[in-house]
Amino acid sequence: MNRLELEFARKRKQKSKADMAAAIGKSVVSYAKKERGEVRFSDEEKVIIARELDLTGDQVNAIFLTVAYHVGKYMHSSNRRGNYTAEGR
Repeated sequence: MNRLELEFARKRKQKSKADMAAAIGKSVVSYAKKERGEVRFSDEEKVIIARELDLTGDQVNAIFLTVAYHVGKYMHSSNRRGNYTAEGR
């Protein structure tokens, strides 16, 4: 999950964490953990978030379908073309 993209999308729509928490039926603390990537969003919650933030399919994919994988000693994120970072940094 790309937590920064989710946060930026929420702020662009001038929604607070409390607004989003209410939309998915969770506490603000629970939503905050989900937005930070500590807890996963359910598929139903993703649909609600997409609707609340008026996200396009590409935006939903950029936020929720980020896949990181190892290439040698480097970590590559599939939603960022050609950006490699050393592990542990």
